[in-house]
Amino acid sequence: MIKVKMFGVFDPYMPSKNGAGEWEIDQTGCAIRDILGQTPVLTSPIKYTVMVNGERRTPDDIVKDGDTLIVMPLLSGG
Repeated sequence: MIKVKMFGVFDPYMPSKNGAGEWEIDQTGCAIRDILGQTPVLTSPIKYTVMVNGERRTPDDIVKDGDTLIVMPLLSGG
């Protein structure tokens, strides 16, 4: 099982949430892109970053059972 948490403007994109506010999905061994493809994240004009277990990853990286995937918008400021 993989836990997915989306922050900011991406939060409403989660298809479902458990009591902890996470989307749980059973897609181990697939690319992050495959998981995000089930949501509007990939087609959003908002740039984002992806972290798996606290480390920054790319959409082509593979996830495994027990991973926690975090998707958050990139922030800018000055």
